[in-house]
Amino acid sequence: MDLKDYQTQIRKFAIYPEANSSSFIEMNYLVLGLVSEAGEVAGKLKKLIRDNSFNEEAYLQELGDVLWYLTRIADTCGISVEELAEMNYLKLSERAMKGKLKGNGDHRERDSSTTTAQQTTTSSIIIPNDQGCSYSSSGGDCSSSSTSCGDAGCS
Repeated sequence: MDLKDYQTQIRKFAIYPEANSSSFIEMNYLVLGLVSEAGEVAGKLKKLIRDNSFNEEAYLQELGDVLWYLTRIADTCGISVEELAEMNYLKLSERAMKGKLKGNGDHRERDSSTTTAQQTTTSSIIIPNDQGCSYSSSGGDCSSSSTSCGDAGCS
């Protein structure tokens, strides 16, 4: 299964408050789920250190859950997992060319004359806020399926 099909097919398994609404509640639910599942991945690895035992099948199951939440978050933001992967690859490639793979932070001395993967792809990413609005990271425009967004502002 390719990632595009995966992203489309797993929408039917989104059974939680405000599923497929791209709302603030949905985004928070998904991020908390991602962190929870990442913790379970870490827990499986911790058992290797503590007990010198490793259950590869359980580990891979947890990684699959991480993939599910990450994919749902990307979907909620209006970006495909393929686009997300490409954006990340371009960012890492740019860092490698600059010799900046090591270090801290996402913005490691970027040359302002260079167009980055982040600059070219963020225009389509939608981040829900608590007023039910969406903030487009490229231009700061509010959009909503309802008219109540208007004066609430986006943050």
